[in-house]
Amino acid sequence: MHFYLCLSVSFILAILSAKPIIAYLKKIKSLQSFRELGPKSHITEKSGTPTMGGWIFLLPIFALGIAQYFQSQLQVVLLVLTAIFFGAVIGASDDILKIIKSNYKGISSLGKLFIQFIASSILVYVSGRYLFADISSLPEAFHPLLVVWEFIWAFLVIAGASNAINLSDGLDGLAGGLLAISFASFIPLFWSEGEYSYISFCLIIIGALLGFLIFNFKPAQIFMGDTGSLSLGMGLGALAYLTHKELYLLVFAAVPVIETISVILQVASAKLSRKFLGRDWRIFKMAPLHHHFELSGFNEVAVVIMFWCAQILISFVFIWFFMV
Repeated sequence: MHFYLCLSVSFILAILSAKPIIAYLKKIKSLQSFRELGPKSHITEKSGTPTMGGWIFLLPIFALGIAQYFQSQLQVVLLVLTAIFFGAVIGASDDILKIIKSNYKGISSLGKLFIQFIASSILVYVSGRYLFADISSLPEAFHPLLVVWEFIWAFLVIAGASNAINLSDGLDGLAGGLLAISFASFIPLFWSEGEYSYISFCLIIIGALLGFLIFNFKPAQIFMGDTGSLSLGMGLGALAYLTHKELYLLVFAAVPVIETISVILQVASAKLSRKFLGRDWRIFKMAPLHHHFELSGFNEVAVVIMFWCAQILISFVFIWFFMV
């Protein structure tokens, strides 16, 4: 499939599917729940907005991704779609539980991690992809350890990417834009290696995300929910893992990585200060980091654009200095 067709067709399909999906989600009252400790403005401004909008971009991605697989026989596409499917199952189940319970708590963290481990293990087994290309050349005593490490490594990459994107999904348009930028950042790498099928697949995802952002940018008519963030987060991690580009995620998904670190630092600072200082002290006004900027007086749209630009700049500088 030509590049412009991948981008334009997925974009158009996402736009065409958006209105019916939004109407249906409103009809079944698939409404977003908010953390009680989250920004108060979100509860007043965003209540009544439906969630699970990830299907707006997931349906075109699945349809065109499968079509591309049959056209080019690209195993990686099918495996990444498998990761996205597992992510969608986790995310949709999580969103449905939140709707039923009418609060922000869905599937437990351990439950999500378990399913993510199953998905990453399937990818390792089916792909036969290993960090060491020729494991037989290594001492036989190391073989079991290397195989176990491979499963752990795949889980860390795929679950890490999925949960980082999930944490970044807190403002209108933020996660969708960051995902589009991250997938776009991998395109120069695939171009330099002549892996044009991977470029087509990335463009399918980017086009679908751009179509979704029309309805997700402030004021959002729909939220992607965990259905969208967990699924494409796993897809991003799976693509990096299966193409041996895991470490590039630290650059091409730098903003979600920083968002995740901000949560870790916030929790650590609160626990350590209570233990050693006898009082609650936190590094940020609120975590993830985008909420800290919100509570510091930045407009929501300004924060989103600032984070998008930061990710674009980080990716561009890396590509310019290390690839050009």
